[in-house]
Order: sequence, then structure tokens, then C-alpha cells
Amino acid sequence: MRSPAFNPIITDREDGRFMHTDIFMKHYYKTHRPRLEYKSGMSREEFDAWREKVKEKLCEILRFPDDVPPQPEPKMLWEEAREGYRIQKWEAFPEPYAVIPFLVLIPDGIDAEHPAPTVLCSPGTWHSKEALCDEPDLYCERELTFPEHNRMAIHYVKEGYIAVVCDHLTFGELKASDCGSPSDAVAVQMASVGRNLMGLTAFYQLCVLGWIEKNPLVDKDNIVISGHSLGKYVCMFVGLLSDSVKGIVYNSPIYDTRVRLYSAPASYLWSNCYNHLIPDCEYWFTPADILCAYAPKALIITEGGETADIEKIKDAYATLGASDAFEFHYHKAFDSPEKRPYENKPAPECVGDAEYNLYTNIAENAHYFKEDLALPWVNKLCGKE
Repeated sequence: MRSPAFNPIITDREDGRFMHTDIFMKHYYKTHRPRLEYKSGMSREEFDAWREKVKEKLCEILRFPDDVPPQPEPKMLWEEAREGYRIQKWEAFPEPYAVIPFLVLIPDGIDAEHPAPTVLCSPGTWHSKEALCDEPDLYCERELTFPEHNRMAIHYVKEGYIAVVCDHLTFGELKASDCGSPSDAVAVQMASVGRNLMGLTAFYQLCVLGWIEKNPLVDKDNIVISGHSLGKYVCMFVGLLSDSVKGIVYNSPIYDTRVRLYSAPASYLWSNCYNHLIPDCEYWFTPADILCAYAPKALIITEGGETADIEKIKDAYATLGASDAFEFHYHKAFDSPEKRPYENKPAPECVGDAEYNLYTNIAENAHYFKEDLALPWVNKLCGKE
């Protein structure tokens, strides 16, 4: 039996209206243009004004907590030696009653006299901070994918970077106490009081970033954030809202979230997981629009994606005279024009993931941290070549 998710966006009414609410919403997603969508041809002054509007609206919809009173400084719980580096366990206190644990990997030879570039790492779905550090994973409830690649913090510390890793809310050590991780129940509870998990995760990581900025071991001119999959959202938000971030490693395909909803609706909106949900986000902008606003700071996209979105971001960087600051890589399955026969064609409506992926150049079963692309790029950015 055909899934209702694949009902086409059509109506048999003469007035062109939709009786079924779900089909009406698919049509809305198909025709709605985000109110703060990036538009080519802006002057530098227009671009700067537009960016400020995006930042202001992003802060509004992420629902950061208001009027947080002074909180205790982060404290270190323990430190242990590893081969070639040491690992520390810290806790930060971003708002009353809340705690955010994080791990810090510091290469041997780093001290206040010899500070190091630093990478704030954001895991993908289900991956804990321990998984990224190749530490015993006490909190994950399922087998992780591509562990040899997704040990992001290990890749960075072995390259000479301080690596700092936080869990996403409701994942890892922060998983819900009664219903596992991810917890849609917690996401709904947050939405009911005007908050959301992605926004709060970004706020908490901005607090950790504040600690990084004050750490005497850190080279303050070379702070990078690196996110895989779910972590890409936090990277976008933190990167846009923080002046100290020098570059973003966006380790995920880039695509228009509105298009994905009506093109591959069986598995999406927000991956059928309320942890991803940010109320009002698609009304105002898509991920590509946020990355356009992040320009002209350094950005690498390591898993390609929808060519139209990549071209949009390229245009934003060109507008600011910063084309060299943006680098992107398609997966090898799509790394030449002849391998992308659908890129100038609109994605079809109401199909499965496999067909949608062909139109958006997303490689199946190849979604993992691309250290072979990220490390050389970060080395060049931080002057370590």
C-alpha cells in the first residue's frame, strides 16, 4: 500500500485548493520563499544590512534564555594522560540548574607559552563526545557508524590542535533520564515553553566557546568549529553569531530543507526527529541562506549536495570579494558534471530518498567525517602547512 507521505501535490478541485491539510502544507513548502532568503546582486552595504537581519532573527528563533544571572566558571573534574596528548573532563554552567559536560584534548607540548589552534567539535546524531575522542562510550545505546572516521577530536589532536567536544542536548551524557536519546518528549516540552533543543545546544556551546576564548592554552586567532551531520546546525549558528570563529568545517551535504520536505517526505521533516526542529526556521531562511550570511569567513563543505545551494553560497562569497574563503567538495560519485545529470533539474515531488539524493548529489552510505578533506583545509587556514 502506498504510504500517505507519497501523496502527490495535486487537487481535483476546480478552485485549485487542497482539502487535505498535509498536501496543502507540502504545496506551501513548495511555493513559500523564505522571508530573509539570500538574493544575488546585493551591494556590500545591502549585504551587511541583510546579514544583521539574519543574525537578529536567528537569535530570536533559537530562543536563547533571557537575563541569565552570573554563573560559576567552568571547572575541571579530572585529567589523564594519553599517548601524544592529555584529556580533561570539564563542566560548564550556562544557566541556572543546567550543566554541560565537555572533553578537552590537548597535544603534548602545549602550554601558555606555546598555545595551539583549537577546534570545537560537534558530533553527528547518536554520537557522543566520548565517541569523538575514542574513549569508552558509556552513554550510547546503539552501534555507531564509521568510527574510524567519526573520531573527529582524535584526528584534530593528532594534527596538533586542541579539540573540545560537547554533547548535543538529549544525546550522550545528556540523554533523557526516562526515555533514551533522542527524546522527542523533551523537544515537545521545550517547544511548549518557547524553547528548542537546537537553539539551546547552540547557546550552551557558545558558553563553552567563551571558555575557549579565555583559555591561555588557546591561540585566539585560530579557533575553528567542526560539525558532522546533526553538528552542522550548531556550527552554522555558532559560527554566524560569534566573532571569534575563524572557520567552519561543514561536514554534511547542503540542501534546501523546504525542497526535501515535499520531495522526500517519508523521511523528513527534520529527519522525523523533533530534536532537529527549530520553529519558524524555514519561514525565514534555509541552511544555505545562513551560510551565505556567514560569509566572508572561511567555510568548507565536505559532502557536496544540491548544486543550486552551492552556487548560492559561492555567489555570496563572490559578492564580498572572498571567493577563496569558500571551498566545497562533492562526493566522488558526483565529482564531475557528467556524474550530475540532474543538477539543473528540479527535484521531483513525493519520491523516496534514493531518487531525491540523485537530484541533490547526496551519496548514500557515505555520510561520515571527511578528515582527508577537513584536516588539510584547517591546516592551511591556521597556517600549519
